[in-house]
Amino acid sequence: MILYTIYPPEAVMAEENVDDGGFFEIEVEGKRVLLSPDGPGQGRIVRMISTDPEDYLDPRFSPGNMIFWLNPY
Repeated sequence: MILYTIYPPEAVMAEENVDDGGFFEIEVEGKRVLLSPDGPGQGRIVRMISTDPEDYLDPRFSPGNMIFWLNPY
């Protein structure tokens, strides 16, 4: 693959340290969601990760809703 760019190779090939802001993914009822931790055993939904359009119609998985769990891992 050839990459044509005006940026120097050091800038293009440099490894990026991505700060995820403390977000993490968890599976709830068979659906993957990205959560922002709000305390021990609870988090607020940031986004749903799904390829099924019907999953986005479920109001329980709307961004901003709280999720509670016993052990995420």
